Amino acid sequence: MSGSDWALEVEGLDFAYHGHGGEADRQVLHQVSFRIAQGEKVGMVGPNGAGKSTLLLHLNGLLTGQGRLKVKGRPISKEHMAWVRSQVGMVFADPDDQLFMPTLVDDVAFGPLNMGEDHEQARRSAIQALERMGLKGFEDRSPHHLSDGERRRAALATVLSMNPSIWVLDEPAANLDPRARRELIALLRSLDTVFVASHDLDLVLQVCERCLVLDAGRIVADGPVRDVLGQAELMEKHGLEVPLRLKLEDGNVN
Repeated sequence: MSGSDWALEVEGLDFAYHGHGGEADRQVLHQVSFRIAQGEKVGMVGPNGAGKSTLLLHLNGLLTGQGRLKVKGRPISKEHMAWVRSQVGMVFADPDDQLFMPTLVDDVAFGPLNMGEDHEQARRSAIQALERMGLKGFEDRSPHHLSDGERRRAALATVLSMNPSIWVLDEPAANLDPRARRELIALLRSLDTVFVASHDLDLVLQVCERCLVLDAGRIVADGPVRDVLGQAELMEKHGLEVPLRLKLEDGNVN
């Protein structure tokens, strides 16, 4: 593939959180390398503390480590940052990181406004995104008056309104009820390029064709999602478990 055929390229990424007050630096990512093709849906799994969230934050320049990172062939650098963030839609693990305006429609319109849409266009984009996330009629509500699951869907709407070509999601299914989770899976399946980190391995199995396993800041497996998540020894070694869906298919439920 040519450089422009890759949606995301990460090569040799190292990152450490710098210590303060005499604390030693904490190395979180170690020579992480992978590529994601345009149109590919890739999951990333691993135990708590593996470095998944830290890795995702590099993909639209919120963190900067040592290595070479590209979006559609362009370096993730200050020179290209506005463009990178228009292409890479980031859904954070904590929806409160994305909901900070007085009303939901203001929150969801914030991204389109910053991308150059006028107020009428941005409001229209926001209302359409809220409706798609099952939040029609919630436009004038305060984010603080929503349930955890509603805030999660509102955070997804803030990204949906900007129509990015690449979606990067951190634990998007947390606190969703079964119906909202099914709707999320349908949304993710309808998108073009997706990179999702999740402890919900069944969601990864249902959405993605490929899976990375990250542990202690290193990629320890990368391959077809069923091949990776179906390896009981690999899963156990890295604090994970074969998804129930695969166990049921194999008739191996213990």
